Amino acid sequence: MLTVFPVALVVLILGTAAPNSWADDDENEIPFAKAKIFIEFNATDEDVGIQVLLDGEPWKRVKVFDPNERKILDITAKRSLRKQGLTELFFESSEPSLDEVSLDEFLARFPEGEYEFEGRTTNGVELESEANGVPSIVCHLS
Repeated sequence: MLTVFPVALVVLILGTAAPNSWADDDENEIPFAKAKIFIEFNATDEDVGIQVLLDGEPWKRVKVFDPNERKILDITAKRSLRKQGLTELFFESSEPSLDEVSLDEFLARFPEGEYEFEGRTTNGVELESEANGVPSIVCHLS
């Protein structure tokens, strides 16, 4: 654990405060109220996972793209939920131990750069926001 903690601390310092910046100001697009992606590292359990938080106008579809423009998430509401719309989403991935997936390997899965969040409201208006930089890292010592 003592060898993992300094690595996590360096990653925490490098990855904190990834600000949100909004996409081009297109009158046909509106930003999400919140669009965040961050890494959760648990130093006690020595595991790591990714978390995403979205909030905004009622949407029927949302996609997230990594800095390499690869789609990493695609959610579409169906039937009555599509008509009603969703406004908030929070999820976290599984949290493999560092014995299963090294921190370097995990960070390579979620590289530094701009993560793009795209959606479509129940009215058909496009939603778009971006989170820049290294995803923020939250480090837990329990």
